[in-house]
Amino acid sequence: MLSSEEIAEINRRIQRAGSANSWTGTSGTIAADARRLVNHIKEISDMSAPSAQPGTTAKFGTGAVRSNEVEDLRYDLITPIGLREVARAYAEGSGKYGDFNWEKGMPVHDLLNHAIAHIYRFLEGDRSEPHLGHAAWNVLAAIHSYELWPHLNKGTLRWPDCTPPAAEPVSTTVG
Repeated sequence: MLSSEEIAEINRRIQRAGSANSWTGTSGTIAADARRLVNHIKEISDMSAPSAQPGTTAKFGTGAVRSNEVEDLRYDLITPIGLREVARAYAEGSGKYGDFNWEKGMPVHDLLNHAIAHIYRFLEGDRSEPHLGHAAWNVLAAIHSYELWPHLNKGTLRWPDCTPPAAEPVSTTVG
């Protein structure tokens, strides 16, 4: 898409060409045609791009208005193939354990342990099940658990201020 500065520059160039351009066809001069094209591009640009910053209300060229709260998120870039495999893992889990069983709560360390196990099985060449979809499911569930269930994860994860225990002194005497 053209920026407003690019559109303004094109308009300035069209103004300079003006009526000096003597070529005419059924739709008028080249300059007039170019001006119509620029206006059309600007109209399309205005219709597809919201006119506000994230966290505010956006007004589109069509007149539609909506919240801009997801402008810093790009759901439209998520792979549909990967998402399909995660959905397949959800369906499999639902069949085995019931819908929303996982929302009863699972700690991050357990979810990541399963994710890593699935990744290693895949790397070893095991194709007996969709390991990557299962690994992705576990990672997504770990993100969910970490954000919503801190009580399940307290004491089970290393935190930024975590320091290793002091080593016990090694005895140098031979007994």
